[in-house]
Amino acid sequence: MTPSQITQAAEILAKAQLEHKRIERLSGELRPQDRKTAVAIQDELARLIGHKVVGWKVGGELVGRVFQPNLLKSPAELPEKIYGNAIVEAELGFRMLSDLPARSAVYNADEVAEHAMLVSAFELGGTHFSGEKIDPQIETDFLLAYAANSLQLGVVVGDEIKDWREMSLLDMKIELTIDGGSPVPGLPDELRREPLDVLVLLANDLSQRGIGLEAGQVVVLGAAAIAPMGKKAIATFGELSRIEARITSP
Repeated sequence: MTPSQITQAAEILAKAQLEHKRIERLSGELRPQDRKTAVAIQDELARLIGHKVVGWKVGGELVGRVFQPNLLKSPAELPEKIYGNAIVEAELGFRMLSDLPARSAVYNADEVAEHAMLVSAFELGGTHFSGEKIDPQIETDFLLAYAANSLQLGVVVGDEIKDWREMSLLDMKIELTIDGGSPVPGLPDELRREPLDVLVLLANDLSQRGIGLEAGQVVVLGAAAIAPMGKKAIATFGELSRIEARITSP
């Protein structure tokens, strides 16, 4: 793709996100054909949106930005126009306590851990594309999702969880309920990754792109349980944290 085509694609995606409107999938010359181009479109989309980047999401190989208007505190009220069709993911994340600037040297786990505090979180995911569901397991859909900010709509942050380095995070009991129903089945163990390991990978991948993690940013790192949003979502993280979000109508 030419720089002009990358900008055109990003303009379409940015307009859809800012106006919360459905659009057709990018096609023809504006559809990303490789991962380098998908990253370039997302970078340009972020520039065009213009909001401060206050966090990041990681979902498998998908990486996206969290923009300031979309970072919410539990208990959160979610406008139906924006989040009514969202997927909610209960997961662990980190709030950065200090900067991890871009650099040539690789960050290690101990170094990253010193700069981070564990938090409970919801990630709210979805797409502005009409038609069939985007399936990131299909490479063409993956590229489209990545370009469109990796299906990131928003994040709800809960409590800080102290002394987290003494815990087995993958063994933490995380339960998600929608509209007062039974707990949603959690993801199988083989689909989950150690949160700190994912944060280290993100820090180093962004560093290679000349991007640092900044103090105060929140990073969400992969779901423990996933469900359609419904009207009200509650998640508990053992006895350490409880978070809540509900849809509100105009």
